Amino acid sequence: MGADRIDRVRRIAAAHLGHWGLERQTGPLGKALAELLGNVVRHVGEDAPCTVELRLSGRRLTVSVADTCTTMPRRLPRGGGLARIGVLCDSWGSCHTESGKVVWCTRRVDLPQGAAGLPGTPQPLLRGARPCPPPAVSVG
Repeated sequence: MGADRIDRVRRIAAAHLGHWGLERQTGPLGKALAELLGNVVRHVGEDAPCTVELRLSGRRLTVSVADTCTTMPRRLPRGGGLARIGVLCDSWGSCHTESGKVVWCTRRVDLPQGAAGLPGTPQPLLRGARPCPPPAVSVG
């Protein structure tokens, strides 16, 4: 994954954040995502497969990158990628998976009022639909 693909993934993530009404997070989370992806390139390989996930849970926005390497990341004293992620985000961590590891970072976010399309906010599909009747109970 070269710099052009990392930029492309950042733009895709920014579009998702914009859809959720979280445009203010595109800067810090885009930089953190670039660091996570850069770590995959540096420590696993440029052509190594990885999976990116954005997750909004309550007021926490998490960006995670899973790869196939089982070596866990460590924070280096010279202020490398994880140190920068620590500055950009409220927390970060990593854990082993069946196929390698996942590294994530999390930021507290202020949710926009009435933002459409936020995960976990069901939108009505039908207007004027009546609720289903309660299930019949058999007494035997």
